[in-house]
Amino acid sequence: MLLPRDAFGKHAPEGSMQFRFETISMKPAFIMEQMRLIDLPIVYMDSDLEFHRFPALFLNRGSWPYYDRDAMFFNYWGNETAPATKFTAHIGSGVLYFNNGIRAHNLLRAWCQAMAYSP
Repeated sequence: MLLPRDAFGKHAPEGSMQFRFETISMKPAFIMEQMRLIDLPIVYMDSDLEFHRFPALFLNRGSWPYYDRDAMFFNYWGNETAPATKFTAHIGSGVLYFNNGIRAHNLLRAWCQAMAYSP
């Protein structure tokens, strides 16, 4: 199902920054609802991304080395080598993982609440 061009009103048409930010603010609620419906961990990827091989690390508890993860976010500057920025995380919401546990649920709930109000 497509999001209508005027989903957020005439003041936020498709293509505007307001439309973009309103759409991004819907992510945590969408992820929470999917987790509630399927009762499994969630790997969220933006629609313009793709897997190049099967993501085996997301299969079962204990798949990750050393310990399970509650939540993970893609650091899009993770391979940065410039001295000024290589130690600064830059997190995007294009690739996200949330385990189906209380800590991940609490993080999603807090993100939903943060998106419900103006900065």
